[in-house]
Amino acid sequence: MRRGASVAGVDELAEILGAPVVRYSTEPVSSAGAGTVAVERVTGTTTAGPFRLVRKRIRPPVGARAAAADDPHHVTYWRREAHAYRSGLLPATGLVAPECVAVHEDPAEIRLWTREVTAPPAYSWPESRYARAGRRTDRVTRVPVRTCVRYSRRS
Repeated sequence: MRRGASVAGVDELAEILGAPVVRYSTEPVSSAGAGTVAVERVTGTTTAGPFRLVRKRIRPPVGARAAAADDPHHVTYWRREAHAYRSGLLPATGLVAPECVAVHEDPAEIRLWTREVTAPPAYSWPESRYARAGRRTDRVTRVPVRTCVRYSRRS
């Protein structure tokens, strides 16, 4: 039924897509970081048709970074991205985050499922586009984490 790295479960995938999964495969998209276990492209077919998603698996860091990663005010807070997606505060126009289709969270791991974004590589942008992206990113990153946490807990 599948090839590539493991997916959190075909049942989870079927729940997200709203249809039984006929087949799927995974492909690594980027390497893991301090709290990021994996970023994978998940493609396949359900009984309703084809799909293309990206799954990001996040776990709390261990070792020296562990204490700071549990502090919502610290830059390495490991749940920040999940809170941002759940909050509804991410911009819908301009420089936007990928559309999040599901956030699955348990005590050990968060799995963010987003639509795959296809766009020209950033290195092909003219300098003016980099400047515009920088200004928009600056506006987005000024949303305090406590605001994202407050809104994410409403859902």
